[in-house]
Order: sequence, then C-alpha cells, then structure tokens
Amino acid sequence: MPDRTRATNERIVAELEHAAPLTRRELATRLALPVTTVTSAVERLLLDGTLREHTDEPGRTPGRGRPPRHLALAARQLVAVVVVGHRTLEAAVVTLDGVIETRAVRPFDPRAADDVVGPGVALLRQALDGSGLDPEEIGGAVLALPRPYRAGAGSPWPARSTIRDPAAPPPAWLATDPAPALADALGVPAVAENDANLAALGEVARGAATGLDDVVYVDLVPGFGAGVVAGGALVHGRLGFAGELGHVQVDEHGPLCVCGNRGCLIRVATVQHVIEQLRPTYPASLTFEDVVGLAEAEDPDVHRVLADLGRTLAPILATVCLVLDPQAIVVDGALGAGSRAVVAGIRERIERALPRRVFEELRLVPGTLADQAELVGAAALASSTRLLRAPRRGGADESAAVAGSVPA
Repeated sequence: MPDRTRATNERIVAELEHAAPLTRRELATRLALPVTTVTSAVERLLLDGTLREHTDEPGRTPGRGRPPRHLALAARQLVAVVVVGHRTLEAAVVTLDGVIETRAVRPFDPRAADDVVGPGVALLRQALDGSGLDPEEIGGAVLALPRPYRAGAGSPWPARSTIRDPAAPPPAWLATDPAPALADALGVPAVAENDANLAALGEVARGAATGLDDVVYVDLVPGFGAGVVAGGALVHGRLGFAGELGHVQVDEHGPLCVCGNRGCLIRVATVQHVIEQLRPTYPASLTFEDVVGLAEAEDPDVHRVLADLGRTLAPILATVCLVLDPQAIVVDGALGAGSRAVVAGIRERIERALPRRVFEELRLVPGTLADQAELVGAAALASSTRLLRAPRRGGADESAAVAGSVPA
C-alpha cells in the first residue's frame, strides 16, 4: 500500500475514533481533503472491515430523499494464528494492523503428530488465559504451515515422503487441508498458508518491503525457502510449490530429500548447516541463539560463514530475479545482525550474475520483523481476503463457538 494511501486511511480512522459518526463529506471537511479522496479511502476501509456504515441518525425526522450514510469504526476484530514450525508450535492473537496481543510457544514435532488443530487450539487457549482479551472479538483464524500448501488439498508431498521414514505415509494432517478443521474447532472462518508466504506478506504490509508490490522473501530459519508476492498478491503456482527454492537440485548425487529428489539446496542452505560449519572452532553445544549473539558481536568467523551462505544462494536468486523482476529481495530478519552478513554475501555475487540495470534497481535488504513476520502476515492475509466474519452483535448463539472452544 502506498505511503500516501496509508496516511489517508490512518487520518480517517483517527478522526472517527473521537468524532464518529460522520458522513463522507463531513470527513472530507474535517480533514481538508477532496471528497473523492475520502470516498476512495472509505471504500477500502469498509471492504477490509475497519469501518461500518449505517443510515440511522438519532433525532433525525424522517422525510423525503435518501438519508445520509454515516461512518463509524467497526467493532474490533482479532485474528487467531497457529504457526506449525519444524520443531515448535505457536499460537497468537493479532489485530488487523499486525499488533501481537498475546502469544505462546511450545516444543512440537509436526512429523510425529497425528493432528495439529487440537494442540493448536489448546495452545491458543493458553495464550488467551490471563491476557484480558475477549474471545468474541476473534473473527477469523490463520494456520501457518512449514510445507508447500494447496487450498482444499493440503500439502503436495509425494506419498512416500516423510523426513523420518521415506517408506511411511505422510501424517494425516499433512495429507489433507487442515483449515476446515480449525474453522470448526474455533467457530470462525479459517485459512491455511505456507509460512514463508505469510512472512512475505508481513514484510510487505509492515516491514522492509512496505509499499512494494513485487517482492521475493527469502526464508532462512530453520531452512531455505521463499515467498513470492507479484502484483501485490501471493504466487502459489499449480501445486503450491511456488517459492520452494530449497528444493532446487544442486547435487544430482546428493542425499535423498523429503521432496523425493536428491541433492536439494535445503540440505546445505540451512542454519543448522551454518552451525555445523562453525562447530570445529566453537563449543559443540553451539546453538542458533549463540550464532545470533556472535553475529551481533560482529564475530568475523560467523560473519564469513553467513556471507558464504549468501553467496551460495545468490545464483538461484539471480535466476529468480530474471524470471520475476522483483522490486526487492527481503532476507529473513530472524538472524538479527547475521541477516546483514547474508545480504552482503548475496549482493557480492548476485551483482556479477544480473544485468546491470536489474541489479542497480533491485532492493536487497534484511527483513525488519524477525520472528513476528508470519504473525503480521497472517493479519494482512485476513484483512486482504475478507476472511473475518461480520462482527457479532452479542447473540448467545453467535458467540458460543469461539467462547466455548477457546477459553478454559
């Protein structure tokens, strides 16, 4: 969203916070803006559920002509988010503008789980306990998945592929679309989406790529993937594999991968691989958090290994640039200062792989949202797709599902 549009929206919301209800013309007068500008902004805000419109006006005497339409802020709506990580499960509640109201995280192995919805709802209940949030304000839910995802079909992994046992069938929750089960459990509309795609939306909505429409987001933690935004919309492809750059083959004789191929980039372009490279000169107990801390302290060996990671990724990202011609590449900010080292490595090598004009106009930056990117992206997805149901009016039947499923 362009900065000028965002500023107009924010001024309208601020004015209605203390002066509602107002007509479009009254808003234009108060804000000293053209009526056409206000009208366009209001239509967007009505569409995403920020505003509501009504024609009743207390004290008005009925008469001829169309009654004026007044605007006010809609009842606040929140988005429940469940993030299935490679080793963790996270539940959070966020506002439509990406503010995280509460969150909870616990260890979780999605490869061994028969279900993610039940544990996700239980963790959401834990996050809500003591938060002071009203569950009736939850108007929709988003489930973030660490796999390629296709709406209505789940993940398109080969039937014989799991990380632990290539001969075993995939977990049931992975082989089907889990969004309907989450919707049933919470009593609100729900969608599922790939985690890198959500992070890309987050950086476009509130992060390093704000105001841009064509962006490639590079996910680094815990493995290498990407989310692609083209023309302001996510790109999924036919099977949901768009952006799965970690499965580009770099060694045809390499080890088997969960995707069914051999020698995929994800086997060498991961944070775990970085840790393994550093262990000969650092304690064997070296962790991801240690790497981030060493990067913040500008440890030269850590910066060199992270820059090498960037150089490894650069040729593939160069090809992506020539296919998609993005305005920016945003690198996962979860590595903190280490993300800047990765960016430096990418920049050094990608400059030699791209036409000069493409490189000169390409923004190559670390993300600014770190571990909040997926949650902010979930809020952006809920807003842009009109996921949220209409605000409840207090009826017992309408509030039973969320109030009965989420709070203890």
